[in-house]
Amino acid sequence: MIDETNAFAKTTLLRVESLSVAFPKPAGGEKTVVNRISFSVKEGEILGIAGESGSGKSMTALAVMGLLPDNARCSGEGIFFDGRNLCAFGTKAKKEEEKLRQELSGKEMAMIFQEPLTSLNPVLTVGKQLEEPLLLHTKLTEEERHKVMLSALAQAELKNGEQLLSAYPHQLSGGMRQRVMIAMAMINKPRLLIADEPTTALDAVTEREIVKLIRKLAKENRMSVVFISHDLAVLRELCDRVMIMKDGQIVEEGPVERIFEAPERTYTKKLMKAAVKGPKEGTEEATRSREENVIVAENICVTYKGTRGLFRKKEEKQAVKNVSFSVKRGEIFGIVGESGCGKSTLLKAVSGLLSEYEGNIRCDSGVQMVFQDPYTSLNPAKKVGWILEEPLRLKTTLSKEERQARVREMLKETELPEDAAGRRVAELSGGQRQRVAIAAALITKPELVLLDEPVSALDVTVQAQILELLLRLQREHNLTYVFVSHDMAVVRKICDRVMVMKDGCVVECGETEELFLQPQQEYTKKLLG
Repeated sequence: MIDETNAFAKTTLLRVESLSVAFPKPAGGEKTVVNRISFSVKEGEILGIAGESGSGKSMTALAVMGLLPDNARCSGEGIFFDGRNLCAFGTKAKKEEEKLRQELSGKEMAMIFQEPLTSLNPVLTVGKQLEEPLLLHTKLTEEERHKVMLSALAQAELKNGEQLLSAYPHQLSGGMRQRVMIAMAMINKPRLLIADEPTTALDAVTEREIVKLIRKLAKENRMSVVFISHDLAVLRELCDRVMIMKDGQIVEEGPVERIFEAPERTYTKKLMKAAVKGPKEGTEEATRSREENVIVAENICVTYKGTRGLFRKKEEKQAVKNVSFSVKRGEIFGIVGESGCGKSTLLKAVSGLLSEYEGNIRCDSGVQMVFQDPYTSLNPAKKVGWILEEPLRLKTTLSKEERQARVREMLKETELPEDAAGRRVAELSGGQRQRVAIAAALITKPELVLLDEPVSALDVTVQAQILELLLRLQREHNLTYVFVSHDMAVVRKICDRVMVMKDGCVVECGETEELFLQPQQEYTKKLLG
């Protein structure tokens, strides 16, 4: 963490006074998502912001950067950057504000977004996107810009800079894309960096590397950072101060050690308690009672074929290499590893979504899958009732009345309100969307459910609720889960056995507590931190 006794840490760089953000409601009126909040960030300080989904964290960051949607109404006394007010009101003042923001954004203020694959332009190379802030804010020659871009990639700890400049975002791993976003944000050496959930979708090893990189860059460049995350462990490791938000307001704020060791507010205590900790209860007894295998996979190999570019030679990438494992009925089997290790590919082969693989997979039960992001995996044009009823139409002979009764039953089982059936996915919260995805997977009463990062994008309180729901449904229906995750604490809490993967191969496999307490391989020790 940055030492606050440093001279450069004494000056306030960012000051937000009585900020409010509201959006119009379809039926009239407004919904306030940020409600008169005030806070400041000193030079060289790292401020963490935590809270549930919908607490106003991201809207606060977007307001500071001037990136709020057009229908948002921003009000307050001001957003002051180095003494200059960025939040102006009135037509004339608005033009002055826009001019000032154009001067600052990408130069003195920069932002890293949660999902680089959607934030980076898919049709432009990394080089073109890295060059843009240099073209806007500097008068460097083409040769000088090239040197600066290579330096920025190196500073973000990316190798083979020349090759990366000509690569497209989809050709990079999740960790590499996030580093490219960091390189873009840092290329003009900003004084303030806002990072909105930059490690959410990353595995444990990559997440730690990104956190270390941001901390290192902040120290080297005397840069202030506003770091938004639902991962409390990351905030504790990285930040000097932490601000807790709920329902658009600041609940509590203070030095990181005080907030974590002696929180004062009831909500902060609840947030800390919700963080996943410790081993799964009753693992040893439950594991002994299982005998029958539901899945047996032998020597699974998956090879992706593609080309390096237009008119270039074809190349092959082996994503899964001779993987063998079995899962017993009623067991929760975890698969962990870094991004690109083959976890999700293996899951797709088991589910039948991937048909081109070598080896044998024997699955003695009906299989359903819950995907990582329900917002993209569920049909946005249809209402929840239709989404849940569709599998019953396709796979059963139930009448319409029986199907609708089953939908109501499933909504109740997954603790969703009955009126959720009449809503679309976009009208639900993140936790509600994940419940719909679980309901859609379970509505045909499968025995085996494949879960691909089902809680990675959720805040700690919602994450705890979804895990509790999954465990309850598993007990009540004697379900078998294959649970893919990069969150080691979640895996320890929910799984009976764990398989560790790296570069498409199995590194280690064993009982969860045994593997956590006595890992045999160096890579597993690294993954566990």
